[in-house]
Amino acid sequence: MVAEIDGSQPSSIALLETHRLTKVFPGVVALDRVDLTAQAGSVHALVGVNGAGKSTLMNILAGVLPATSGTIRRAGAEAALASPRSAGERGISIVYQEFSSIAELSIARNVYLGHEPVGRFGFIDRRRIRTATQALLDRYKFGLDADAPVAGLSVAQRQLVEIARALSVATRILILDEPTAVLSPAEQNNLFAITAGLRKSGLLVLYVSHRLEELFAIADRISVLRDGQLIETVETSDITQSELVRLMTGHDIGRETASLSARPSGAQLVRVRQERNGVSSELVVRRGEIVGLAGLVGSGRSHLARALVGAGKNDNTDIELDKRPVVIRSPREALGHGIVYLTEDRKANGMFAPLSIIANTTAAALVRFSPWGIIARSSEQSAASTMLQRLRLVARSIAAPVSELSGGNQQKVLLARALLCTPKLLICDEPTRGIDVATKDEIYVLLTRLAADGVAILLISSEFKELLLLSHRIVAIRDGKIGATFDAEDMDEHRLLLAVTGVAVGALEPQMSASDSSQAGSG
Repeated sequence: MVAEIDGSQPSSIALLETHRLTKVFPGVVALDRVDLTAQAGSVHALVGVNGAGKSTLMNILAGVLPATSGTIRRAGAEAALASPRSAGERGISIVYQEFSSIAELSIARNVYLGHEPVGRFGFIDRRRIRTATQALLDRYKFGLDADAPVAGLSVAQRQLVEIARALSVATRILILDEPTAVLSPAEQNNLFAITAGLRKSGLLVLYVSHRLEELFAIADRISVLRDGQLIETVETSDITQSELVRLMTGHDIGRETASLSARPSGAQLVRVRQERNGVSSELVVRRGEIVGLAGLVGSGRSHLARALVGAGKNDNTDIELDKRPVVIRSPREALGHGIVYLTEDRKANGMFAPLSIIANTTAAALVRFSPWGIIARSSEQSAASTMLQRLRLVARSIAAPVSELSGGNQQKVLLARALLCTPKLLICDEPTRGIDVATKDEIYVLLTRLAADGVAILLISSEFKELLLLSHRIVAIRDGKIGATFDAEDMDEHRLLLAVTGVAVGALEPQMSASDSSQAGSG
């Protein structure tokens, strides 16, 4: 549940204005004559499907990209944002979804990295850095020690360090890019409280997120981008979620909704047995079944998934495939068994950014196109094109670098790569993270169709609604342990939260089907 922020009404002062702001890349108009006005002392959300122009607009405002034409005004004065430094000098800072802090340095050194104050003889004034950082952390109630090393911080704390760095340069306009993507519900609410404090202090917070529920809780206004154009800016109180989705996509979502079949009767494909402190537990996935792994951030869900494909320690975990023991020592061996892993971090671990869309799509299945050790380019291109058309990829050319694509289309490329490997078991780790509502709906339909075709799917998601919608059964994961298994139809978000936190799990076990009671472990 998202807590609504509290605060006074936004100022009538237009702190940020863009006039006919345009950005053209070769063959693509990414931003088309955008007129945006945003007030001081407000949270102003930017929404749109992947490829709508949000990232381009953010990067122009942050001085990362030059505009092709148009003007930007800050507090009424025209602002030339030729670089991130020039944007910072005008009080505009951005916090990206990917962290940039240096783990080996303290919080204070990270906060002032690149703009360290110096003393009388030109040396960095470490005492001043430490004092200023602690004052900043205390002012916004971040609850951090300026001397603490970043390496020992949680994901949520590292994000606060990124925000503190942005605020250290007299920021008046703070851009937050998907700030809750990797946060637990409690951490999200803490971030919302901090955002409310920034709003009350008179900052303009430009808030970019695909999670519509949180926008309705914290945003004063919402601007909708579609196909590079600003479609409309609305007061949050004057619009519903369904109306917002219609503005974002140009049509209603849900015309073809995900629909699960009845509990699959397919044979057992995978059994994972775990031995922890003398207690045995297990996880079973049948052909044609979607099994959700539910747990809080840091619970060990991804660790277990990577172990199944030989990319991590197995921690006394044994795997059976088609009721035969297997030992998987590498992702290559996993592919040989028909087990395919879709990573949660597509940018760091999934994509080959400089390579083409074709090369990224076929990277795991090249043996199909090179029977004599030489890649048959025509066959490779044909297979990639067919798969990408099936997934409705939007790109100027499949020969273009994959880095040019929006986040949703990059995820489609990784899904296409997985499907070219003809998986028996598809492990999807946060498959819709950072994805717009339209692409998310397409991925839901794809996963349910794959299950209907007999593919076993292990689904990891931090969104309980997503797990409940897509899964036949849900397994609770806590402290790296495989816990109890539940029929998804017997669960709701509240009961699922109790299960993954270890609260009253015993009270939930009578809701389990008799056929699954033997699969429940401790935790």
